[in-house]
Amino acid sequence: MASLNPRALLRRLAATAGASALLLAAAGGSATVGVPRAVSPMREGHAMSPRWNPQGTRVSYEVNYPDRKLTELFIADVDGGTENRVAAPASAGSRTSSRQPVVQSLAWHPAGSLFSYSASDASGNFDVFVHTVAKGFGLPTATDGAPAFSPDGKLLAFSSASANTGGIYVLALDQLEKGPRALTAPGAAKVDPAWSPDGRGLVFGVLSDNGDNLVLMPDVTRTDMSRRLTEWKASQIRPSFSPDGRTVAFYSNYGHADATRFDLHALEVAGGAARRLAQDVIPNGSRGPTWTPDGQGVLIVQRDASRGDPICIAPRAGGAAKCLQTGTRSNVDPDVVARDGLWRIAFASQSAFGSDEKTWRRVYVMDVPPGGGA
Repeated sequence: MASLNPRALLRRLAATAGASALLLAAAGGSATVGVPRAVSPMREGHAMSPRWNPQGTRVSYEVNYPDRKLTELFIADVDGGTENRVAAPASAGSRTSSRQPVVQSLAWHPAGSLFSYSASDASGNFDVFVHTVAKGFGLPTATDGAPAFSPDGKLLAFSSASANTGGIYVLALDQLEKGPRALTAPGAAKVDPAWSPDGRGLVFGVLSDNGDNLVLMPDVTRTDMSRRLTEWKASQIRPSFSPDGRTVAFYSNYGHADATRFDLHALEVAGGAARRLAQDVIPNGSRGPTWTPDGQGVLIVQRDASRGDPICIAPRAGGAAKCLQTGTRSNVDPDVVARDGLWRIAFASQSAFGSDEKTWRRVYVMDVPPGGGA
């Protein structure tokens, strides 16, 4: 990884920089409430994993090209109608290798002008990078992924295989010269760190032959306080905190004979048994379940091809999910942010519901009233 001056990097990280437009998006302009609009053009690959910046003005997404064995990362200005490709720094990939870098797993900084992501090098290993909207810099880490900024923007958590087993590390952005600090001991692989809303703790997954389960670290300065949240002989994956920090939502295939089938579960941080909020859902591809801005529900994709795999809101308190009328099919990876009194939802979809046309997925954006509307 390229050497860097931590002080110089921090000056760049603190700056608010704009990006030049590389490609005009297929759609822009004003939004109509309740009507989805495409913000990514048609490509020979599937768009996926849209993620909003905190301000709800830009959405990032990946495009996977199966024939080229390549994944690219883009950011669209949904109101300005422009799209920009995120070019990995020179330390990713290789000019002398035929291997194309995979650029994925974007996480937005709370300020919105910075973001982090992971990108592969010529040997296929992943490193974590940080960008202003205009330029990227490698961090002093190795073989890493799943970056996540703390809510105050001062720390970056990520999973790393630099010690030959996956661990959770944290890097103080104002003390880069000290390098990352390990939060977990060597052993079973640890993945998918997610911050608590107060920025004190993390929840993450621990992989093992006896089941992939979740661990809560309530204080990253007191790693000895960690405790398991689940103990199931199944796969419990991709946790996320509710906005009030009291509940953790996650996906699990517990009780399914088909290990590819998942349900949405939630459990209280204070203790108690996990509750199933929704059955047979399609998990988000690279992050935990998406909570609604009011914290009263979780966005899901119901696995039901006859209804186009609809996007629904599973109530936090339990009960029937409320499905959104998107008019699309083969939906995946919904994300939501509050903006201008509405909920702005981004998702990837293949085509209009009822259409026989087989196309690549694109990213769509739809504004709805809080709660999802009528």
